[in-house]
Amino acid sequence: MKTPGLVVPPLTPFKEDLTVDFDVLQREVDYIVEDCEAMMVSAAGVETTEYHFLSLEARCELIRRTVEFVDGRVPAVVGVSHANVNTAIELSQMAQDLGAHALQILAPLRPFGGAPTLDDLVAYYDAISVETDLPIMLYLNPGPGADVNPAWALELAKLDRVKYVK
Repeated sequence: MKTPGLVVPPLTPFKEDLTVDFDVLQREVDYIVEDCEAMMVSAAGVETTEYHFLSLEARCELIRRTVEFVDGRVPAVVGVSHANVNTAIELSQMAQDLGAHALQILAPLRPFGGAPTLDDLVAYYDAISVETDLPIMLYLNPGPGADVNPAWALELAKLDRVKYVK
């Protein structure tokens, strides 16, 4: 894998009926891999907020098809962010089964409201880590995720499975 480099999330194209336009998505992935020379392609990343707009089934299809379109030309990192750690684990296991190279996981807000503690975040990442073999890209994006201060980010980056920070 080339480092440093671009980790590019394709925008999720929607048809008029609000289903994903996979023909356009395939062209986007080809462009990202071939013309942008991305280091990694991020499938279903938080940047385009698919996890807010798609059902879990549709999100899984988006992940499957994006990894298929990348076709091993570059590593695929799969966005598995979810406030429910069990859903994040389920998505992580699916990503591993599909041949993804890494998991992109947003530092989550508490599912019951409020900002998480450092212990909450460590427990969340640890729970996912023990259920898959994939490295984790710690994704720091306040707003959709928790506002992680620099000291906490450094602590989270020390977790065994965390290999990337975005």
